[in-house]
This record gives sequence, C-alpha cells and structure tokens, in this order.
Amino acid sequence: MSVWDGIVGQRAVIETLEQAASDPSKTAQSWLFVGPEGAGRGRLALAFAAALECPDHGDGTCSSCREVIAGTSPDVTVLATDKVAIPIEDVRAFVDSSEQMPSTGPWRVVIVSDIGRMAERATNVLLKEIEEPAPRTIWVLCAPSLQSVLPTIRSRVRTVRLSLPSDEDVARYLESPAEGRKPVPEAAARRAARLAQGNVDLARRYASIPGAIARRDRLIEGLLRTSSAFEAVVFADKLVEEAQRQAQDAADERVSRAQREFLEQQGYDPDDRRLPKMEPAMRAQYNRLGSGGEKKRLATRLTRDVLDRILDDAESVYRDVEIIHAHAQDAIGLLNLEQRDALVALAGSITRAEALDRVEAIGAARRRLHGNGMLPLVFEALACRLARVAA
Repeated sequence: MSVWDGIVGQRAVIETLEQAASDPSKTAQSWLFVGPEGAGRGRLALAFAAALECPDHGDGTCSSCREVIAGTSPDVTVLATDKVAIPIEDVRAFVDSSEQMPSTGPWRVVIVSDIGRMAERATNVLLKEIEEPAPRTIWVLCAPSLQSVLPTIRSRVRTVRLSLPSDEDVARYLESPAEGRKPVPEAAARRAARLAQGNVDLARRYASIPGAIARRDRLIEGLLRTSSAFEAVVFADKLVEEAQRQAQDAADERVSRAQREFLEQQGYDPDDRRLPKMEPAMRAQYNRLGSGGEKKRLATRLTRDVLDRILDDAESVYRDVEIIHAHAQDAIGLLNLEQRDALVALAGSITRAEALDRVEAIGAARRRLHGNGMLPLVFEALACRLARVAA
C-alpha cells in the first residue's frame, strides 16, 4: 500500500515526486501542480504532503500518512474556498501560519487548492513567501492551467504538469479495491470511465452514486428528443430545478459532515443527538458552519458546478455528431454509445457547420453561466437554440 495508490495515470509525475520526497535536502520548497479538472491535482498534493511527512516517504500505513490523507495532520494545511475568490484575509492568515515550525513532522506543508481563484492583491501577499519560504515550509500550489497563474508566481516555483488519464487507466482504478473501495464490475467501470473522459472524480461519481448515469442518460435523450421551443423551455427549466436540488442536497451533506468533524475535533460524540454545552465562541463557530447563509452560498456555487457538467454532457452530443460526419466512429469511438441510433439520425439532419455552431452556442452559455447570468434564461435560450436542430 502507498499514498500514491489513489493517483490515476500519472506515473511519471509520481516518480518525480517520490524522488523529491526521498531526498528532502534537495527538494524544492515551492511547487505548482498544473492539470485539467479531474486530473487529481488536490489528491496528488495530499499524497506528496504525506510522502514528505512520512518517515518511509509515503508507505500509506503509518499514522503520519493517515493523518495527512484524512486532513487531520497539524503540519499540513489546505487553503481552499467555496467562494468565487480566495479572500486576501485567508491568504494573510496562511502566510503567517507558514512561518511556524512543524509540530510533529519534518515539514510544514501548505497546499493552495486553486491559486487561479486568488485575486492579484492576494497573490502579491503570497509572492514573497513563495520566493523565500520559511526553512521548514513547503508550498504546493494547484491550478488548472499555467495561464491562470501570474508570471511572477510561475517564475518562482517548480512546475509539475498532470494530464488526463486514459479511459483504460480510470477503468482499471475503478475495478481495483484500492483505498478500501468496493471494486466496480468491469462493464460498469468501463462505461463510467468512457463517460467521464479522463475526469477521475467524475468517473468515481458515476460508479458510486446510484442514479448518476441514469440522470445523464435522461439528459442526453432529452436533448435529442426536444423538437420545439415550448418543449425546450420546459426541458431547460427542469434541468435547472434538478441541478438546484442536487446542489442543495450536496450542500446539506457537506455542512453536516463539517459539523460532525468539528464535534469530533473538539472531543464530542457526533452521534449524540443532544448538542453539547460549549463555550460561546466555540458554539458560534459551530453554528456558523450550518448557517442559512453558508448553505445558500454553497448551494449556489454547487448549482453552477452541476450545470457546468450538464454543458459538458450537451457538448458531447455534438462531439459525437462530428465524429459521425467524419466517418471516424471505429477509429475514435462515440462517447454516447447508448444513444448511437439517435445520434446517427441527428448527424443526418444537420451539417458539420451546424454542429459546430451548436458547440459555439454551448460555449456561449458556459460563459454566461460563469458570468452569473440568470440560470433559467441562460438554459432556456440554449435549449431553444439546440431544439431547432431537431425540428
């Protein structure tokens, strides 16, 4: 067993990080992990931190490794946010804490989950620490692309590039019992890997959450079936409502988990239905975790995440149509194999230029989504644009 067992399709990167962890005297103190969504930047950063703290450089079985991976190590902190941007106050606090000596391990490791979400003022606060870290501190910055990181930061770090793993790698990971997971049957693992397009987190979701693939099937079938403006508006409104419901459920679950973890960290029994007596400051901190404003903010962000994933699924329809137009089904393969007949019919009713036009429309909807456009209007307009294809 190893801390690297949950990292999929990144063998060359793992070898680089293993070498760095095994010779602390030569390791860089400022790193940048760059890779697309779903490539596993955050999991890789935690695995690297565990390997740095572990006496055996990441055996995965010692208490040090378990604490880092579980997020309970006093020497490993993660700077993340559910807000649009990482607040400058959070950055200042993490910079101050990075100056402290490690409590139990050889290093204090600070992970920034997405430096691309840090405003320039906040990045400037971080810049000096990245350039001259405290003697026993290692910074690990994560970002989806180099372009999302300021040049002043890029020039001061060692960059590691992640790539999306292959479908074969993802399927093999799902089929294995690693990390205490229940192995996924081969057919289900291969379908989840194909639909996730290299996104390990999404593949894990498809394989583990009941109904996740069925919901995606209904989406694709609805897109292919909708053939009037009225049907398009109804379909779009249902999509937004379903996304909001999923997001609210996920927000409730995250808040509940955060409150349980808070109680456990304070030495209370999280299964006790009676809320324990606490000091006023501690009670305020606990209540803040479950406040209505906190849940609403989290649900809003998660709604946009769900809708962004829906746009990926919609785009896959026209990706398949283009493959059919190019007679490349055997060479490349369709993503939505289960809807093959409907896709062939759609490809026969529109030109390649029209398919590309629909991809551009989906891209415009994505920009409006990230620009805080009104969700029902964004998706109603898109659904009407796509529905005319099938009319």
